[in-house]
Amino acid sequence: MDWKQDGHNTVFVPEEVGRGSDKTIFYDNEGKPLTTNDKVEVSFEVGKASIYPVEVRIDKVK
Repeated sequence: MDWKQDGHNTVFVPEEVGRGSDKTIFYDNEGKPLTTNDKVEVSFEVGKASIYPVEVRIDKVK
């Protein structure tokens, strides 16, 4: 998952607030920010040469 503000399937942690903060923002597949009240579905693939997820996708459950 990319660390990027206003991205698609990304997460953003403002530098001034630090990790684990409630200021962390996740963005869904459409680039819309998610709140702690949103239910989401996270999907990903694992590449043959890596144990880390690639092609991460976050979708808000309707």
